[in-house]
Amino acid sequence: MAFNLNGFNFNQSVVDSQGRVINTWADIINRANLGMEVMHERNAHNFPLDLAALEAPSLNG
Repeated sequence: MAFNLNGFNFNQSVVDSQGRVINTWADIINRANLGMEVMHERNAHNFPLDLAALEAPSLNG
């Protein structure tokens, strides 16, 4: 994975005196890294197709 930061979290790494976030290169790299994770594990984030079907499967045992 590109930009592997080994578990470091740089979300909102720099905040000014009024509480506003100042984005840094670390924030940009972290966001890119999260995007790569989502694209790599795309099936884990999709709505299950069984729940999207018009008819429910039969559960007769």
